[in-house]
Amino acid sequence: MPDPLSMSQDMLASPAHVIRGLSYQIAYSRDRVLQGDWTEKYARQRIAMCAAVAEENLRESHNCMAVSIYANLTTGCRALFTWSYVDRNGEKDSGSVHPTIDGR
Repeated sequence: MPDPLSMSQDMLASPAHVIRGLSYQIAYSRDRVLQGDWTEKYARQRIAMCAAVAEENLRESHNCMAVSIYANLTTGCRALFTWSYVDRNGEKDSGSVHPTIDGR
């Protein structure tokens, strides 16, 4: 599976692409922990960095306002992801998912 950070240029297409890309990165990090490749601490740090980049991308590249992103892994390795933002047209988007690679 390719490292999702290598696809970061795709995150510039639209706010929805930013959210979808971050969701994939969270799921990828969770999968690496479950496979034993990464520690939970490393995965949480990576998720925090990716969430900060996504927030900045929404503000700077897409002129979104009121951007709020929460992304983390629980101790039991469940991925948590919530977001909300107001796009440049004044429309609010928000949601909450538990990202996984395999859809479970």
